Amino acid sequence: SLGNQQRSSTPRSPYQRQRQQNFVTNADSQRGNRYTPSCKLAFMLAQLKKNFCLSLFLAILLPLEIVFAATFNDVPETNSYYGAIESIKNLNIINGYADGTFKPFQEVNRAEALKMILNSANIIPKKGLFDTTFPDVPLDSWFAGYVMEGLTREIINGNADGTFAPNRTVNKAEFIKMLLKTYNINPDEYQLPQQIAIDVKPEDWFASSMNYAKDKGIIYADIQNKLTPEKNITRGESAEIIYKMYLLSHGGEVQNLLSMAEAKLVDGIIQINNNNIALAIDDANQALFYTDTALKQSSDAKVQAANKIAAAFQKIFLAYSAKQQGNEELFLQLRDEAQNLATEGKNIDISIAPLFEQIGKLF
Repeated sequence: SLGNQQRSSTPRSPYQRQRQQNFVTNADSQRGNRYTPSCKLAFMLAQLKKNFCLSLFLAILLPLEIVFAATFNDVPETNSYYGAIESIKNLNIINGYADGTFKPFQEVNRAEALKMILNSANIIPKKGLFDTTFPDVPLDSWFAGYVMEGLTREIINGNADGTFAPNRTVNKAEFIKMLLKTYNINPDEYQLPQQIAIDVKPEDWFASSMNYAKDKGIIYADIQNKLTPEKNITRGESAEIIYKMYLLSHGGEVQNLLSMAEAKLVDGIIQINNNNIALAIDDANQALFYTDTALKQSSDAKVQAANKIAAAFQKIFLAYSAKQQGNEELFLQLRDEAQNLATEGKNIDISIAPLFEQIGKLF
């Protein structure tokens, strides 16, 4: 909860620490390259989207208290899913294999996906034998209880041939649909834009689910604005999505606002990459509105820092627009304002100093 955040200003989550290390590493690797201010800005924003903003607010602002030692021998701290995996392992949502591995890049099957999702919502079946009527779900199988819970709660359905197919892989759209059903979220109640991504059309069966997940910051489009709904999801990706959903469901309205702000900033970076400057500015304006609203509900230092992040990116996008229009004076003014906001944010919360320092180097 937000009340627990005030005990320390230093990074406490492996997820948070990993993202900060990645950001600094990628920033340092670009030193020595020469770009014009506008090209450098576009390049750095693309790098920010690619390497750092998997959880700008979820990971940095509201980290969980978890152990630092790596639990699984195939998930070192350098693994991009390390923090999410360690977090939900600490919450007893997931387990690894008997050999001490987690296999983060292995595609997840239906039985595994259902178990992880139900565990995250604290839906734990009792021990016993379960007759699901599916011929491929033995009564004493480890996943029979989860399948029974999924059927009872109308989270899952069987296949046309009467089977459950527990070993069949799950794609991102299927995983998101099961997740939202588990948390009793009806995405059809939310307004759907004409098209939320290149590969998600309004008429697609998964459009509303993917839109909700994208809007809440549970998933992100890539730099080409693709959500890859039909891509088979890995165990690491599943862990990351579940971690974000867990934080959203347990963080209250403030967390919800910060998550939506993050999603808008990520969209803004994508729009800049596609040279849609006006849309990027609109995204930044909405992100700032969300963090302003969150700040009215909580004066926590990390919420204040989130507000500075959104404000700084608004100035960055506006500066990018001014540079494109050849207005050097306005560009310099907005640049200075963005850098000042970065300095203010760093002074509020030193734990996210690497992000604010990098904002100051964008120009």
